[in-house]
Amino acid sequence: MKNFKLFIFLLALPLVFTSCFDSDEEDLEGVATFSDVDGVKIYAEWKTGDLSYSESIDEEHLRVVIYHEDDEISSNEFSEEVISDWAEYPLTLSKNLKDGEYTIKIKSGYDTSDRTDYTVFVKGNSISKAAYTKDGYFLAGDSYLEVKSFKIVKNGSKYTVFD
Repeated sequence: MKNFKLFIFLLALPLVFTSCFDSDEEDLEGVATFSDVDGVKIYAEWKTGDLSYSESIDEEHLRVVIYHEDDEISSNEFSEEVISDWAEYPLTLSKNLKDGEYTIKIKSGYDTSDRTDYTVFVKGNSISKAAYTKDGYFLAGDSYLEVKSFKIVKNGSKYTVFD
């Protein structure tokens, strides 16, 4: 009987230790998934101090930058590795772009005048699923600060969003 208890204990020991540790594997589900043959669009809205949303666009200039892997090319048109434009204009990750990992960042302009709260949106182009959003802010005086909003993994016409 003593050997049987020892045997059960030894069998259970690895299970106890492996279930107590967090997995290093990334959540493959993501926080949102869009299956859209026309791609996804990414854009931002922001509010500076007491200004309205429309006044804030004239006051602060934010940019949305989309990096593919670690490369950057500054152009409105996706040519090879990145898309970048003023944040109020939607950018599109289309089915024509290569599969892989895209990092979405938002960038402040020169010398932010006041606290600027922003929301970055990702939404399917041709499906009616609700947009995934991520909120953040820049403080007065932030200058050309670039902040990661989220990551999108593109696989064909499937776009999975990760925080």
